[in-house]
Amino acid sequence: MMPRKVAVLLLLLPVFAITCPGQVIGECTKEQKEAVLRDCEKFIKPGRPNRQPIPIMGQACCNAVNKVPKKGDNIDMQCIVDLLTDAEKDHHDEDKILNLPNHCQVIGECTKEQKEAILHDCQKFIKHGHPKREPIPIMGQACCNAVNKVPKKDGKIDMQCIVDLLTNAEKNHHNEDKIMNLPNHCQEHTLLASTLSAGSCKVLEIKYIHI
Repeated sequence: MMPRKVAVLLLLLPVFAITCPGQVIGECTKEQKEAVLRDCEKFIKPGRPNRQPIPIMGQACCNAVNKVPKKGDNIDMQCIVDLLTDAEKDHHDEDKILNLPNHCQVIGECTKEQKEAILHDCQKFIKHGHPKREPIPIMGQACCNAVNKVPKKDGKIDMQCIVDLLTNAEKNHHNEDKIMNLPNHCQEHTLLASTLSAGSCKVLEIKYIHI
């Protein structure tokens, strides 16, 4: 006959397996779920979707989202949703939780958030139609600021990554060639090369004057 103490211990072991804090269920943890609910609270409330606020890369919400394990190439927010209690479902919108990686997840080397910033801040420069000499984006303004936040590939701003993220609807409203051309107005070393090729030598000659 099994000793009584051993039998009691065996009965207790499954309880520890169920209640252990931070336990992995599927591929994400309750701790990760709680971090997402806490740090992303204002972005996932029930109700109509708002354009603002949205989570931003580098802030607490996106940091919590990017700690959730991936399933294939995508952050597995379905795993987080599956861990929600009935009470949590009453206070948080499941669709908005599932949508969080669209603002936070790095896809390739750029993010959907960076794409949306380009489309919003550079809208007047990337419309379909004949190219115009004016307007053009200017360094220090919103469009160029958005362009210069896109990661570089081989030393150049990787606008191809932004183009690859465009939906069909976005392609219908924005010119891909004009998007690809934005760094020619915004990237610093490109501007210097343009200045030299334009023959603006008088300005540059000041650097060589010795007093």
